[in-house]
Amino acid sequence: MFLNMKIYDKMDNNNVMAMDGGYTLFINKFIELSKLKNKEFENNNFVFPICKDNKIKLTEPEKHFNNVFGSFRSKIENQFAELACLLKNITKFVELFNIPILPHHKLWEIENFEFPSEKNLIDIVITNEE
Repeated sequence: MFLNMKIYDKMDNNNVMAMDGGYTLFINKFIELSKLKNKEFENNNFVFPICKDNKIKLTEPEKHFNNVFGSFRSKIENQFAELACLLKNITKFVELFNIPILPHHKLWEIENFEFPSEKNLIDIVITNEE
């Protein structure tokens, strides 16, 4: 899944991606695929928990890094949980109060949709006028 997301199209070579330990198995393949797209990435573009073989203890700085990294990941996971609850509540209110779903509510479902940024591809102005 990580490779199918084509993150090299969304990343700059100055970016650093925080990843779970399982994804480290795909970093070399990611770098290889990105080179085919004329994008240059290195191992320095990725950060992940420090893992060692069983019975080899982490040093204090390594433990500290893993603790800080783990709390960073927990914050992100918490934000996704809050977002999921918000979206679920919106869905419930739409159904409960028969709120009509207007075309601009579903723009994000369109293929190749880009979320608004400073460089909008389309300008959408919503008014109460007909």
